[in-house]
Amino acid sequence: IARGNSSEELPQSGGGAIDEIALGDDFIGRTVNLRSGQSEIIEFDLDPGNYVFFCNIAGSVSHAAQGQVLAVTVG
Repeated sequence: IARGNSSEELPQSGGGAIDEIALGDDFIGRTVNLRSGQSEIIEFDLDPGNYVFFCNIAGSVSHAAQGQVLAVTVG
């Protein structure tokens, strides 16, 4: 999870993965890498604003670059 309006506006590294280090304080948190069928519950108290949830599993093309992103607004 990162503060931002869209995944396209977030800093990217190879294959379209989101560069979590370059996000600095805009990086909110993450789950561990999950395999198909696995789940994990994480909770964050988000201030009002815009956020992007993304799958940052990388390969030649990252999951985020393939569309596994969700932009949300917290009011």
